[in-house]
Amino acid sequence: MLNDKDFSKLRKIIREEVEAEAKNTKDSFVSLEAKFVLTRHEILDAIAVLSGRIKNLEIKAGQSEKDHKIISKELQIMKKDLAKIDKKLDKSINFLDHDYVKLQKRVTLLEGKLKLPPPLEFLPGSIA
Repeated sequence: MLNDKDFSKLRKIIREEVEAEAKNTKDSFVSLEAKFVLTRHEILDAIAVLSGRIKNLEIKAGQSEKDHKIISKELQIMKKDLAKIDKKLDKSINFLDHDYVKLQKRVTLLEGKLKLPPPLEFLPGSIA
């Protein structure tokens, strides 16, 4: 059987093993804790970088939206100006067409009264 001396030796061996295992566990825990802290800092840095990029994108989007509004307003102004020019051009063409028709009638009337032949470029089948 085991006596007190044997029990003391067993206690001592068990205590040494438990203390060694506790030290290993503590060292592992400290190592893991350091890794977690490092990883946490890396994540926070990445979040800060992404936050900055998001802010930059928001600023660019805001500028693009402002640019779009400015361009849209300028385009509306250009459309109005183009419509005005188109109306003026139509009036000018109609005026010139009306004057040309009057002039053509007058020339035809004068040619008829003076019994002049029409110019060659107006004869059917002529090549001008």
